Order: sequence, then C-alpha cells, then structure tokens
Amino acid sequence: MVRRLSVGVLPLVAGTLLLLEAGPCQAVDSVAGAPLLDTLWKAYKRDYIMADGRVVDRRLDRVTSEGQSYGLLRAVWMADAETFAMIFTWTEAHMRRPDGLYGWLWQPVRQGTLADANTATDADQDIALALILAARTFQQPAYLERATHLVKAIRRHTGIAVGDGWFISAGNWARAERIINLSYFSPAAYPYFERLDPGGGWEALRRLGYRLVTRALATPDTRLIPDFCRVTHKGAVRYLPDDAPHSNAFSFDAMR
Repeated sequence: MVRRLSVGVLPLVAGTLLLLEAGPCQAVDSVAGAPLLDTLWKAYKRDYIMADGRVVDRRLDRVTSEGQSYGLLRAVWMADAETFAMIFTWTEAHMRRPDGLYGWLWQPVRQGTLADANTATDADQDIALALILAARTFQQPAYLERATHLVKAIRRHTGIAVGDGWFISAGNWARAERIINLSYFSPAAYPYFERLDPGGGWEALRRLGYRLVTRALATPDTRLIPDFCRVTHKGAVRYLPDDAPHSNAFSFDAMR
C-alpha cells in the first residue's frame, strides 16, 4: 500500500494538546471563540467537507481515513457538534471495517466503495482521540463507547510484540513484516487509551515509543527518522531496503 497524505496534513497538535491539558470544555471555549479560527474553520468546511460528511482530497478526488480523522479533530476543537456528527456518521457508514478499524482509501470512481480497505494506524488513533474528546465536549457517551471499541481494535489488529510489550504497526497490512512509522506514535493520546483499555499496555507502549525514536536517530548517518522502518522482536530499529515498496527516507510521511 503506497500511501499519500490527505487534505489537511496538520493534525492540530497544538489544539489537541490544549484540549487534553485544560479539559475540553474550557479549551473549546477559548479556541472556538477566536474570530480568525472561526473564519478559517468556515472556509475549511466550505472547501473540503461535503454535505454528507466526506472530507475530500480535491487534488486526487478521494477520501482517506486521515482526512476524516483531521476533520473530526478540527470539529471537536471548534465545538462544532453538528459537523462532528456528520463526519463521524459518514465515516462509520462507508469506511468502518468488520474488525472495528477503518479502511484507508475511499474513491467515488470505484462506485463509492473502499478502494483500499487496509488500515492506517495514525488515522485510527486520531479518530479514537477525537471521539474521546467529543464524548466529553458534546456530552455524548456513545462516542466514548465507540472509542473504547476502536482503541481495543487498534491493539488487537495492528499491535506487534516487542520485548515484553507491544508497539503499533503502520496498519493491519504491516504486522507480518513488522513495519512501523514512528510518526504514528501518539504519546499524548496513550494515557487516555489506557483508561479505556485497562491493562492494554498503552503506557508501556508510550515508553517504548520514545526508546524507538532514540534508537532510530542513533542509526549511523541518520539525522531524520525515515518514513517507514522495521522493528525487531528485541526492539531494534532496522531500515527498509531501498527497493522496498515503502519509503526508507524522511519525507512527507514522517512529518507528523
């Protein structure tokens, strides 16, 4: 699966951290009330979010799970319950897989079906985080129930054993070859995932992720972490060969 970032490549890290640190109710009031952000949000909705809830990559005329996840994060940050519900409803109806994760790519030219049902773990995690924030911000317990199911599905269907614990693979397709993308590492979210999945090992995963980042940077001749790499059972980071279908260099797929 050769992937490209979808529309809205910035996952609103600052806004998400603000929500997590200050609490959604307080943070949303301070962010959504900013006139410039309100204007930008309206422009984003006009240009990229369809009336049915699709967040469209207009350059390639497609929908990705990342694009949907960014739309959800933006909606909860802006306290826009209606838009959040619209995006989430469409995502559930058209991109949810039987295992509870989300297929990565939906294209209208494929009769409105998933063109690639493989998963992208960054998107699944961002959707789970958006649901956690939305459950509290919009007082919707059903969002938290769905987040709980999604968090457990991420662990069960993308996790790969590393030492005594586990780490997230890049997606369901990456487990057999133990391929990871360290930009998918989302440490701010894992304490919240641990609350929904007690004993799931999310706190240990967070500590392991920092070690893997350090090991990746310690690789000879490395200044920037590659897009994709491989992790061994013992926790060593290995570069992919140059002829691998996934990039072993630093580019847009490591920017997160």
